[in-house]
Amino acid sequence: MSCGHVRFLSDREAYGFIKRDGYGQDVFFHRADIVSGSVSEGDRVEFDIQSAGRGPRARNIQVL
Repeated sequence: MSCGHVRFLSDREAYGFIKRDGYGQDVFFHRADIVSGSVSEGDRVEFDIQSAGRGPRARNIQVL
């Protein structure tokens, strides 16, 4: 599992980006990827990484 913090969140569009610890590239996520509860900008999260067409995507997101 990877860790990071939610850098950007669009409530209206239901997606966001996570700044992954130790990496320069942000990771995309969709609200459906959140396992439990809800996330807000700045929250520390743990997640799995999956390859996607436009770059990495976070899955199974859990707020720490």
